[in-house]
Amino acid sequence: MAEAAEVAGEELASAAEHAGEEAAYANGGEYINHHLQFLTYGKHPEGYPDAGHWGFAHTEEEATDMGFWSIHVDTMGLSLVTGLIFIAVFMSVSRKVTSGVPGGLQNLVKPSWNWYKAASKQRSRPRMSSLARWRLPFSAGFS
Repeated sequence: MAEAAEVAGEELASAAEHAGEEAAYANGGEYINHHLQFLTYGKHPEGYPDAGHWGFAHTEEEATDMGFWSIHVDTMGLSLVTGLIFIAVFMSVSRKVTSGVPGGLQNLVKPSWNWYKAASKQRSRPRMSSLARWRLPFSAGFS
């Protein structure tokens, strides 16, 4: 029974510390800015307890000090999930595509596909014959 009272007392002290921490902020915006940061993984810089070791950042300053080679794990995870959903939807539509009356999802995907085709045509260079490619460097000096 005494052990349970000790544990409960420690929990209350921890909760009181946390409540005091929350009370230190002037408004909700400061609290959110303090707690809202990327889940950053990288090599801990010098001057931190885990200096030289790889791990997650505990503060915004530590995440900034990790530098260029740090990874925002939450952003990467969300990007992978979004990409997999995109691929799954397009694969599903490509398997069910019809030349007749298109379905609803096919109507949704078609504009994206048309945009991709137009953008890739616009970026690619016009095709040249092999003779034209061979003559191109030499013709510039004789014009």
